Amino acid sequence: MFKHLFPKVFRLSLVGVLLIVFLSVLALTISNRAAIANKFTSTSDAAKETFSAQLANINENKVINFAVIVITWSGVGLVAYTVIWVGMLILTEARNEIVVETEYVNRGPLANRLKVPLIQIGLLIFALILLALSLNSLFPVWSAFFAEFIWRVPSDYLGAASNFAIAVGGLSLNAYVIKVVMTTLVSIE
Repeated sequence: MFKHLFPKVFRLSLVGVLLIVFLSVLALTISNRAAIANKFTSTSDAAKETFSAQLANINENKVINFAVIVITWSGVGLVAYTVIWVGMLILTEARNEIVVETEYVNRGPLANRLKVPLIQIGLLIFALILLALSLNSLFPVWSAFFAEFIWRVPSDYLGAASNFAIAVGGLSLNAYVIKVVMTTLVSIE
């Protein structure tokens, strides 16, 4: 029935692989930023300063202030653009549905008319459950392997490399499975 979807759903280019691996490393780095900061910062007088004193030192830097302003307003613009784009998408889709409903009548048996929407609903529920399980159960495991990699880096390179490969490979495989499910959900017509 859906054999034509397999090449589209399971296809993965070199760019896709690199993107998934990059996003996995980025997510693991962000989730373990405190461990990385502890590993690579020394306990000097700057570490003993209060948070407000450290913040005041950062605020004196004009480049950082400008970068924060640009990033903040870029984020606000991105959110506003996304909201407007989604609103226009919803309005266009609603208009197209009205045109389809007035010009076309689906007269097939009820079982045939409901088959694809029920499959899509089932895949959506499966995708949401898979995403929740990944975020709650699997991501902490990959993050723990990455934290172990951080602590092993200077002393045990072989062990650190294996922890890095397990963390990035596991999260990348997890992201690929979610990508396959979401692509299947979107591709079924």
